[in-house]
Amino acid sequence: MPGAVELSGVGVRVMAAGPVGEALTSENLSECFGRALRIDHLDGRWSARALRGSGARSV
Repeated sequence: MPGAVELSGVGVRVMAAGPVGEALTSENLSECFGRALRIDHLDGRWSARALRGSGARSV
């Protein structure tokens, strides 16, 4: 998959890097933002949404 992504959370540390399809995962984004997120990829577009009851949590 073309492209690359780097996720940096609080404290500016690299949490994931690499091809978009490998680095942009629900687990990586959830850790980065401190809440449970679901990542979807449909028709060439990416979307993220918070899961129900996924208030802020410590990571």
